[in-house]
Amino acid sequence: MRKKQFCCLLLGLFVFSLSHAFHSQRSNGRLFDGFSVSGGGGRPSSLHGGRLAAQWYWNKAWLATQSWHLDGYWDASVAYWRTDGDPNTSRKHKALATAAFGPIFRWERGSALMGNAHPYLEASWSLALLSDQHLSYRNQGAHWTFQDLLGAGFQFGQRGEYDLSYHYLHYSNAGINPPNNGIDVKVLLSLQYRFT
Repeated sequence: MRKKQFCCLLLGLFVFSLSHAFHSQRSNGRLFDGFSVSGGGGRPSSLHGGRLAAQWYWNKAWLATQSWHLDGYWDASVAYWRTDGDPNTSRKHKALATAAFGPIFRWERGSALMGNAHPYLEASWSLALLSDQHLSYRNQGAHWTFQDLLGAGFQFGQRGEYDLSYHYLHYSNAGINPPNNGIDVKVLLSLQYRFT
């Protein structure tokens, strides 16, 4: 089995294990409350790829004002990122896979702005595992790192079952294991669907 296929299998098992752990505590019988599909690009070296994620919603309303409130969800994801490479780096550093898990906090509008669209802002700081310490000319310093996410979008549909969003995604070990060159996904577009 090739390294790429092996990494994808391991990451898939990671997300399935998290889903199974949450399933034992769920009364609706579903492994997760929603899922998202994302694609995007950034740096280094013309980075491009995609991300699949499963969500478990909290359905809370903290810091509620007349129009806005804080809510969120747990997010477990796998992603595959590829670069065009750098002439000075070897072929093996042109791609990597990631797995991440953590909370995403969402500041959302309770009442619709246009039709049934509910805008929101969201942010997250999650634990992530990289299949390789290098991507193109950037050294991440370690396989374990953090995934930072900032985004904006809107929820729509008859039951609010769809989300369309833009995110900025960053992988970094916060200087714990130098060097810490980081990976930047500057444009990440996501479509999310929730069952509940």
